[in-house]
Amino acid sequence: MRAERRQKTRLYLCRPQLLRNPRFDTPWQVLYASANDRAFITTMGFDVVTFASIVDGGFGATWAATPIPRNDVASAGKPRLGARSLDAAGALRLVLH
Repeated sequence: MRAERRQKTRLYLCRPQLLRNPRFDTPWQVLYASANDRAFITTMGFDVVTFASIVDGGFGATWAATPIPRNDVASAGKPRLGARSLDAAGALRLVLH
């Protein structure tokens, strides 16, 4: 019981949420794969379920339907999802972090 209360007030990441090998993963991939509520709340302010609800509740569809604005591309063009280095969850993480 005491340990559970203490964990809610800790605002740092633990070893399972940290990068093990930088040649294979990014810090975001490790954090996302851990699906740890405390790690999500510490870095983005939302727990895992809320983060997934935001992505599934419209952010993901908007991300997929909206081209990234660039000076050398028509703003009315179709988005090229295969050319993006971020998926919707990664983009939302950048916005929240």
